[in-house]
Amino acid sequence: MTEEEITKDLEARATILNWASENKLNEIDDVGKIMKVFYSEPDILKRAAESNESPEKVFGGKK
Repeated sequence: MTEEEITKDLEARATILNWASENKLNEIDDVGKIMKVFYSEPDILKRAAESNESPEKVFGGKK
């Protein structure tokens, strides 16, 4: 990875963490859902965090 790619990746991760914090996704089950989506469909989670979508929309049902 180039330095630019690393920087973009870190910025995306920070955006996701801020989104999770703002939506009070701090229980172990919530973090597990985030990790699952992050590693299986990272683009979906990145877009959701960038556009501040509700966790229900990302994970389906209740957060």
